[in-house]
Amino acid sequence: MTEYSEVEIIDNTEVLTLNLVPELPVRLLRLSGPWCADDSGAMADETFPYWAFAWAAGQAMSRYLLDHPELVRGRRVVDFGAGCGLASIAAAKGEASRVVASDIDPNSVTICRINAKLNNVTIEAVVGDTTALDLTDCDVLLASDVFFHWAKNNQVLTSDSAPPEILVAMPHKRGYIPESGFPTERLEVLAEYEAKTVPTIERADIKQVAVYRVT
Repeated sequence: MTEYSEVEIIDNTEVLTLNLVPELPVRLLRLSGPWCADDSGAMADETFPYWAFAWAAGQAMSRYLLDHPELVRGRRVVDFGAGCGLASIAAAKGEASRVVASDIDPNSVTICRINAKLNNVTIEAVVGDTTALDLTDCDVLLASDVFFHWAKNNQVLTSDSAPPEILVAMPHKRGYIPESGFPTERLEVLAEYEAKTVPTIERADIKQVAVYRVT
């Protein structure tokens, strides 16, 4: 994957306000910029900047944390697959004692730091996947629409070292958890939202998204 400098990321993003979480302005992909192959934002998979979008599930997670700061207040939070850092920022706004934003893409680390500064909060952004994720010092794990590769990522939810509180957000139409064999009876619905990925590149503008607690 191509790693961009902070200057390059700033030059190819713009500060946007999201309808679901207007309290948290973030830098996101500028669709008219050179990183987009056409007006729809289409790019090759290997260069697609997943980290430069506010995905619907991440917005839902952030809204829930902003409305329920008691879930993270004074606690140590890890945001797994942090992307642009939106949920991490929401956790920091909720006065978490420590927030670690983890993603496999180093560009996510850079934009997380940029967006955290934009929102006047402090988070730790690190490069890491499930094999490198340290959950021994974690009270709350956040996971927003990250289970595309279930066989690789299921250990985050099922390992003996998993933290006491795990919150998952995902669009209703995602089928990979039920199809994977994960016991859906362990998913307690906490809230449901309508959210739109920003910038808009997905076929369905508005998605139904649920936030779950893993019991």
